Amino acid sequence: GARTEDLDGLPSVRAALLTPAHQYPTGVPLRPGRRAAVVDWARRVGGLVLEDDYDGEFRYDRQPVGALQSLDPERVVYFGTSSKSLSP
Repeated sequence: GARTEDLDGLPSVRAALLTPAHQYPTGVPLRPGRRAAVVDWARRVGGLVLEDDYDGEFRYDRQPVGALQSLDPERVVYFGTSSKSLSP
């Protein structure tokens, strides 16, 4: 995927879809510094971050990962994973 620094060079990009609780292909959560960088990017370009909380609620080995939306509710649209939780 594109890094947030790379998105600055593309003025037509104003939205990014992320799964910060479960990054592909490693399955690890997005680091705090990268989370802040994505929100900063959205603020600079007047864009939106669409947050899919894929696997965010299924944490049995450690504390759940906080939603990225809490960093900037006006720039991050949280749409959760209820469809993935209710049906395969």
